[in-house]
Amino acid sequence: MVDGVNFNPFTGKVFTTDEIQKLDTDGDGKISSSELSEGSSWLSQTVSDEEGDVQIGSDETVTLTGNAEKAYSAASKNGVQDTASNANQLKEYMNTIIDSYIEQYMQQNPDMSANEKSSLITFIKSQGQEFINQYVQQNTAVPYDTKSVTNDLINKLDSAISERKSLSNDVNSTVDNLKNNVDQNYQTLAETADKADNDYVTAKEFEQMKSQAIDYIMGMLMNGNEDSAFLSSLNSDYKNSSAYKTAMSAIKAIEGESDPAKIQEYLDKAKTAISSLIGTQNADGTSKLGNAINAKNDKQVADQQAAQKSAYTETLSSLIDEMVENYSNSSVRNSMMRKNRMPSSDEVASYQTKLTNIMNKFLESYDGDGKNIESEFQAYVNKVSQEYTSAQYELNGISSVDSADKYAELKDLVNSTGSYVSNDEKAAILNSASEFVLNQLAQGITDITLLNDILPDYQNNTKFIEAQALLKGLNTSATPKEDLEKAKQLISEMMSEVGADSIMEGVKNKKMPAVTFSDVEMEQFTSSIPGYDDDVQIKSDSFKGKDRSADAKNNLQEKAKAALEAIRPQLLAMMKEKLGADYDEAALNSMIDDAIYKTINEITESGMNVDHTNRIIKKKRKWTASISTKTLVDTFMTKFNEIATKSAGEVDKSKNPVDRDSVMNDTEYADAYQDKKNTLVKDTSNAKLQAKTQLQSIAAQLKVQLRQQLGSDYDSALINSLVDQAILNTVNSLEPRDFGSDFFNKIFGNTYILNTYDISNKFFDEFDKLYEEAYKDKTTTETSNS
Repeated sequence: MVDGVNFNPFTGKVFTTDEIQKLDTDGDGKISSSELSEGSSWLSQTVSDEEGDVQIGSDETVTLTGNAEKAYSAASKNGVQDTASNANQLKEYMNTIIDSYIEQYMQQNPDMSANEKSSLITFIKSQGQEFINQYVQQNTAVPYDTKSVTNDLINKLDSAISERKSLSNDVNSTVDNLKNNVDQNYQTLAETADKADNDYVTAKEFEQMKSQAIDYIMGMLMNGNEDSAFLSSLNSDYKNSSAYKTAMSAIKAIEGESDPAKIQEYLDKAKTAISSLIGTQNADGTSKLGNAINAKNDKQVADQQAAQKSAYTETLSSLIDEMVENYSNSSVRNSMMRKNRMPSSDEVASYQTKLTNIMNKFLESYDGDGKNIESEFQAYVNKVSQEYTSAQYELNGISSVDSADKYAELKDLVNSTGSYVSNDEKAAILNSASEFVLNQLAQGITDITLLNDILPDYQNNTKFIEAQALLKGLNTSATPKEDLEKAKQLISEMMSEVGADSIMEGVKNKKMPAVTFSDVEMEQFTSSIPGYDDDVQIKSDSFKGKDRSADAKNNLQEKAKAALEAIRPQLLAMMKEKLGADYDEAALNSMIDDAIYKTINEITESGMNVDHTNRIIKKKRKWTASISTKTLVDTFMTKFNEIATKSAGEVDKSKNPVDRDSVMNDTEYADAYQDKKNTLVKDTSNAKLQAKTQLQSIAAQLKVQLRQQLGSDYDSALINSLVDQAILNTVNSLEPRDFGSDFFNKIFGNTYILNTYDISNKFFDEFDKLYEEAYKDKTTTETSNS
């Protein structure tokens, strides 16, 4: 302890033990003012303090931040210095700092009312004066570092204002809730009383009721209203009671008060007074509060029973007749023609049904006195109309999404799952499936292929029936918003009952239905293809030389492919419109690829002498190949229809279900297979090795497509065995070329002709035969085991 000197004036910190020992020359354990004066030369030397963060006697200055810097800067212009030589000067400086702080705060908050400004200024000065007094009392060492004190002062003021704002928000929220929720607060009170309305109301139940009653009465009185019947049940002469007068005095004081602390004080005072007005519970569990609630509820019931519902119905029915008459003579907007038109008889009838439904709903909960029932009903109709507009807008947004795109979202989710499906993934699948079904119903589609597969009797499902009816009746509903939400909920519940696993299985097993084109559709499709109706010839370039025939044919193939590729987008668009949710672009593209491949194979196979539109013509030693656009497109559409029809049917697992052209089209040997080119290999081992290498690559793609077709029936070990045997049989069937003469055979040796087309077809023939035999044996075994 030091005698009047607590801090080292050069550091602003408490004296260290070392400093006390050196300054306390008389050994009494205290530092007097004279001892401090005598040792000041030692203290002012530039040495580090204990913690090494301040150089005693150094020029280090305090850094001001934020509001402290702004207030100090402004105050400096009014005479505030960096140090204060005594407490009075420090107080003078700090009061100037406070004035600068207030001035800046007011400039930053120009929208404050006069009362708010006055209250806040008083608050800030009070907080500031409190801080200054405490600081001077606790810090007697001089001189004072004005900047350091400013930092502490402004931090104090910032914190105090922040707390004041928080309290202000709390009390304002309390006042608003009390004033804005009077009816709700009474409803809550009535519900609590109803739950507690047994033979005996417990003390805990009473205290809960009392708290809710205080909120109800507070809000009622703060709004300037009085439920005199309710208050009279508590005290027949309540207006003359001291509790009521105290509560009203406190409530009136709140209106002109801007100090949140005082508002809170008045709120507490009013609640305490109202609590006294309500009183306590009797020993038998009864209370005046319980009697007041029962009386109010009985009156409400009596009023409702006394309401002349039949008269209301008659009044509103007449009003509805007028509204329907006005509607039938008005004009409605034709969005297609963009002009006004008279409503149809069906639209008028629908409007009348809607108004009648709204009236019935309105009267169900109507608790007015009937004096303004027509305007109240009109307002209710407007409210329902707004809800319908909102619901219909949402429904239009749902239905505007293309069915194929919506189903693709579900399919992508299903296909993205691994062998283990997490709960989050299942929830996402259920949600996507529900959205898809809602999308279909919103478009008026009730024959939903996915539901046919996973819930065959869905048309009789009560949830589906109700959801469908709600959406269909949205136009005449009195509760369109609720009906839409209810429909969404019902569909979600139905899909949850089906389960994510069943949905996933249905999506994975779902096949695109067979596609057939009517004559009209085919004509529309082909008529838009350039050159089709005019039978324009697609011609190759001219070639001469040794391979002119093959070159012309290959060139024609490329041009034919390009011509077919050009119609792909148009065909996909046509299919998307036709199939809707059953549209599978990936599957269709695969079918188109196969159809193009088969088409090119066929026109290649047809050679030079098929017909006038597809032959090689010799002219001036230059060769060209040609085919008519019509023949090409017709051939392609025939192939496409065959592939699409086969894809939509059930897989015949007794025979190899994979199309060999489809396999070859996805291998690196597609061109070699199509062109049927020969490769001469002289050495026997090389010939067989090359053939085996080709066939193994082709077999890998065969396995991929077999797995897709057979699904869970795919037997990996069996298929591998059949493939290996088919490759061995094919390779062993290779024979060297016979030149017809021993002389030439001896000269040329064992020359093999490797033709990808021939050896591939030989392999497929061998595999098909082995597959059918194996399947027959497997079926027999399974039948006998069962």
